[in-house]
Amino acid sequence: MSHAFEHRTVNLLAPPEESNKGRVMSRYSYRKRVFLASISSGSDAYIHVEAESSFGGSYRLGNYHLTLADCRRMVYLEFPLTNPRSRQQSLAKAELLATIINQFVQVLRQEAQLIDEFQKCALLEEEPA
Repeated sequence: MSHAFEHRTVNLLAPPEESNKGRVMSRYSYRKRVFLASISSGSDAYIHVEAESSFGGSYRLGNYHLTLADCRRMVYLEFPLTNPRSRQQSLAKAELLATIINQFVQVLRQEAQLIDEFQKCALLEEEPA
């Protein structure tokens, strides 16, 4: 069985503009900005994430970052994928961040439920018989 291989030169400093099939590929694999509260709350807190495409693995110098901000503070986290160690560290950082946020959400949900239950009991005790 014979395999035909196409030789091509890849410029690692600039992302390729087209895929092998000649279709233009998106610059981003994932890009999203979301406000974290409804507009009526008056809060302008948001999360913004960008993951540039590696164009099938051929481009390793993309930007991968997460920004979390409110009206006074901003946290900017980078997740470089330029070499094996950076990829390992970035994935570990992202996975740890996701784990901690998910655990926080569980605790927040439990505490909100406890407060709701306590307030319902307090209201029942205040009602005249």
